[in-house]
Amino acid sequence: AGRDRLLAAAAAQVPRAAAASGGSADWPAGDGPGRAGDAVSTVEVDPTGIGVAAGVGIDGGPPGARPGRHHQRDGRWALTALVPLGRLRADQLDLLAAVADADGDGRVMVTPWRSVVLRDLDLPALAGASDRLAAAGLVVDPDSGWVGVTSCAGRPGCARALADVRRDAGRSAEVPGSVRRPGPSAGDTPRRREPLSVHWSGCARRCGQPAGEVVEVVADAAGYRIRGGPGTALLVPWSDGGGPGDLLAAGWGVLVDAVAARRSVARRRCRDGREAR
Repeated sequence: AGRDRLLAAAAAQVPRAAAASGGSADWPAGDGPGRAGDAVSTVEVDPTGIGVAAGVGIDGGPPGARPGRHHQRDGRWALTALVPLGRLRADQLDLLAAVADADGDGRVMVTPWRSVVLRDLDLPALAGASDRLAAAGLVVDPDSGWVGVTSCAGRPGCARALADVRRDAGRSAEVPGSVRRPGPSAGDTPRRREPLSVHWSGCARRCGQPAGEVVEVVADAAGYRIRGGPGTALLVPWSDGGGPGDLLAAGWGVLVDAVAARRSVARRRCRDGREAR
């Protein structure tokens, strides 16, 4: 029943999403959070994913934008789980609905940041819920390599794509040390500093790339080209004798290290001291 409610809510979004995007069902992903927030609010779903019952997230941003636990103002807890690349499986939906019904407020909040939120958890239930969601493949660790990782459809879903970027983005995110948190700079206040996001694209069109400062990993005929962050563009070539999308272990190591190094530059700050998003 819980999964049916969530699927029905998602289905109800389709005509509203089309209206919000000017009649088209295709959204440029750079507009995603803004347009999604407008569409979500029309069906009375809080676009922050947590609502007035909770404070800001652990890094000062919206609680729905970052995985992990968030302390509500009423003393209870909200738990945000990142959905890797926005692909939520049926068994994960069932689990979320079961935990929400048993330990929360009976609702699963879907946010514009490819995450879901369970609210009104007490402290004893929080640890168990975190463990169950993590075991099911959802991300509840705020320091996970999955944080800030997006991609286009890639192979085999897109005929234009030269690589299976969803596979490679996932492999990279799971490598220990794939995210290196930026260190403090002069004048910093003691707070978390977030690494740059990274977007994997199967071709030069870079479909779905978020707006703002981002590390780009783009597949072309020669290899993966990495742009953004410090330094000039870097090419990691495909393996000799292989076609586009094939990397040897050595090339894969170079790719992961290069992406991690470029992401380690903190996001730029706004005039009020917040990190730009």
